[in-house]
Amino acid sequence: MNHQKSGRKLERNRNQRRALVKSLAEGLVLHGRIQTTEARAKEMILLGRRLTSEQALAWGLVNRIESGDLLEGILDWLRPVLEGAPLAQAAALEAMAASHLPLSRGLEVEAMAYERVLGSEDRMEGLLAFEQKRAARFVGR
Repeated sequence: MNHQKSGRKLERNRNQRRALVKSLAEGLVLHGRIQTTEARAKEMILLGRRLTSEQALAWGLVNRIESGDLLEGILDWLRPVLEGAPLAQAAALEAMAASHLPLSRGLEVEAMAYERVLGSEDRMEGLLAFEQKRAARFVGR
């Protein structure tokens, strides 16, 4: 991989990477994006100990561990997103983001997002591609 050949990972030096990871972990835990125990959150934030990838997986901090080529693994993992329907994906994310709202309001947000997708070119393309047994070509409209 190119980033390892230059001696720098992700075009950042060691201190920058460490600060980035610490900041990310703090933000994710403090803002409720990661569900973990208070004891684990304190350990991560206050002690600053490194976790192994297996610990991070066991704690639910990561979804998977990539053992092969990192870039290829990322692209394989992202392929469904990259080839998916952007309007439907955005609508799904919007509906999920409304999960903290009261149920009636959350359902309204979901219905509005669904309505936007229902009349889209991408929806018609998806239905047609399914009928024709071919890959859909979404355009984001």
